[in-house]
Amino acid sequence: SNGGVSTTDLDADEDGDLDEDHKLLLQSSLPLLKSRNSAVVLAVCSLQYYCGVASIKTRSALGKALVRIHRDRREIQYVVLVSIRTLVKECPSAFSPFLNDFFVKGMDPSFTRMIKLDILVSLCIDPAAIEAILTELRTYVRHNDRAFACASIRAVGKITELARVVYDRRAFTAGLDASSARREANIIALNCLSGLVTLSEFSRNQLVVGECAETMQRILAQLWSRGYDSINGTDFEIVTDPSRVQERALKRLLLILVRSLSPEEDDNTDEEKPEHDKLKTRTVRVPGNAISSIVWVIGEWFILSKARSPWNI
Repeated sequence: SNGGVSTTDLDADEDGDLDEDHKLLLQSSLPLLKSRNSAVVLAVCSLQYYCGVASIKTRSALGKALVRIHRDRREIQYVVLVSIRTLVKECPSAFSPFLNDFFVKGMDPSFTRMIKLDILVSLCIDPAAIEAILTELRTYVRHNDRAFACASIRAVGKITELARVVYDRRAFTAGLDASSARREANIIALNCLSGLVTLSEFSRNQLVVGECAETMQRILAQLWSRGYDSINGTDFEIVTDPSRVQERALKRLLLILVRSLSPEEDDNTDEEKPEHDKLKTRTVRVPGNAISSIVWVIGEWFILSKARSPWNI
């Protein structure tokens, strides 16, 4: 075995049309994955990625080698992580055994945190990984770096969408009950929605609250995606929500909308307006793109409520 992949592995994969010299080049470069020189390992990975065969065994060996050398100085770590971010999108299974290596550490610089976040989202390929990554994101969304916190909030929205795909695919391949799998994905979405509502209640940063509003809109759109069927005239399927998380989210978004659309000059007026002061203490103004997301949610809610009104707003 050389670097985790034998030189005969290539012969067992889709390499029948390769020239003998091409095949020899790929086979001879594999042992160099064990090199202590990060540049050599990166060069081999680039060669195998662009000129090699899309072999699971080879990609797994590349993943193992890249994870090994990424634990170096932060300059080298950055270059390696960028390469991993590219490779993980096409072959996430090569890096899934090393999920914990991509968790953000306290000493990671900002550029490293952002790349790791992208990698973590791409590694959401099974329920266990989704649960572990969402647990990590609970800390990330409260990070002092607001840009990273906002990126983490966006990642929550992406993962809720991926969770539905993962659970649906698992039900299809394993022959499980599709509706049961969909309920599990909806539970994840509702838990994420609840966490974002809570974050928007306690945060006083406009960008963070605005990102929460946009991601809440994204999750609600997913939960309402099987809504009223205008063609068949059937009612939409109400997601099981015993904790009334969707109702909490709608009320919170309405409050943010009222605060954001209230006259700007009222913030600096000398007149006593207890109701306005109370509103200011409960939330903050959000950017325009967040306001448009909230308006979309309110509009969709009105459309759905015509078919059936499951929420008491």
